[in-house]
Amino acid sequence: MLADASDPGSEPALIANFPGSVSNLKVRALRNGNFALACSAPVTRDGKMANPADKPAPHSTARVHTSLFVRQWDTWVEDTANAIWYGCLQKEDTPKLDNHVGSAYELLPKTGLVNALAGTGLASPVPPFDGTDDFDIGPCCLAFVAKDPLICPATYTKTDLYVLHIADFASPDPAEEPRPVDTGPLCGYSASPAFSHRGDRLVFTRMRSNQYESDKPRLMLVERLDGKHLSREVPESSEFYQTDLGEGGWDARPERPVWSADDSELYVTAEEHGRSKLWKLSAQPSRGMDQLPVALTSEGSVSEVSLLADGSDKLFVTSSSLVDNSCYSILDPASGKTETLSSGSKHGKTFGLSKTQFDEFWFKGAGDYNLHALVMKPSDFDESKRYPLALLIHGGPQGAWTDGWSSRWNPAIFAEQGYIVVSPNPTGSTGYGMALQNGIKGQWGGRPYNDLVNCFEHIEDNMPYVDTRNAVALGASYGGYMISKSRLPPP
Repeated sequence: MLADASDPGSEPALIANFPGSVSNLKVRALRNGNFALACSAPVTRDGKMANPADKPAPHSTARVHTSLFVRQWDTWVEDTANAIWYGCLQKEDTPKLDNHVGSAYELLPKTGLVNALAGTGLASPVPPFDGTDDFDIGPCCLAFVAKDPLICPATYTKTDLYVLHIADFASPDPAEEPRPVDTGPLCGYSASPAFSHRGDRLVFTRMRSNQYESDKPRLMLVERLDGKHLSREVPESSEFYQTDLGEGGWDARPERPVWSADDSELYVTAEEHGRSKLWKLSAQPSRGMDQLPVALTSEGSVSEVSLLADGSDKLFVTSSSLVDNSCYSILDPASGKTETLSSGSKHGKTFGLSKTQFDEFWFKGAGDYNLHALVMKPSDFDESKRYPLALLIHGGPQGAWTDGWSSRWNPAIFAEQGYIVVSPNPTGSTGYGMALQNGIKGQWGGRPYNDLVNCFEHIEDNMPYVDTRNAVALGASYGGYMISKSRLPPP
């Protein structure tokens, strides 16, 4: 469907319909006035768009698998696979009279959307997330990530970035086969490809290990992405903040890169000390510790960022906190000023919550390091009283409690029942450097457990309003594993 954004009262017009389940639509304006579009849809083994209505009804609940991978998270692996489809919207010379949209468009090629991965053995987007972060559109090509078809997906986490040269998005056939991008010694998980506005550069993230799903994502850049070079050269990439030892000069995990209006800078999200912050850095890769990123936010957790279409460098930012379930704002990177457009809970007031309930502290870990914990108090907190303790243990274990809203484990739910909620980030947690995160290797029930004991003792010694004789520990995933192996220290 197509609607006229300049006329909110206009009726949408039907351009085309498809036999399958199409999702993850992306659109890019081309220099000739047309619009390239790409989306994803499951395909059958013969490369055709899968129609759920055509699937025969099963006569039993039995499943037969002849190879691994059989299941990922809570989903069985089906016979279908994901594929990226492309096409082109071209303005019609003579708009139809019954079309209520200001300008009429037709979809090219006339045969319908083209399966960009047909015959390649590749599948994208990659489950279980399989969203728009796995591909992007350039002026003359598509970029996408896909698992390496030559290795077992049950034992390897490797995904490669591919670039597919498409001379004309209206053509029923791509110009060439997809080409994997050379990343040198980095051979792990790839994600989040994003073309520059000019389309000649591409940024993405890449891990080093091909079997460690919690490895550090490195920010990578591909240059000279035009038709001339794509037709004769294998795309190569360079790493931001590369160091000789391979750990990188910026000890963080960058995600979701966004280009500035003039393509000179990048904006990325990365965790730091219990917050998911927005960072700014030069779009030209530097080595070591040169020109490290600058944090543009300091509170809450940023989840999505996009550049405004008004030609400025202002950003539309989606974020949340432990008291605010959703906040939408405009951030000016030049001045650092933020203008709140909307807050789903009026900064917590709708739920009876406020920032005064939030606290944090640092405590001594089991080794020569300090650790961080977040605290949530009841809205009617009275320091002269004593409250029971709810100690939350996060999953992962390479994850972290952050100052962000959750509909799964929400500290405010426990706090409003009269608990002091403490959410520690022990060894293995993200956002505190790779040394602390990787310190959990071979220590699944060791260092993290002792860290949690230290946290409990810190609460007992430094928070007199907490009744540690009346305490409960809770957790899921790795948090559930930790609780099943341990118990709180006796009073």
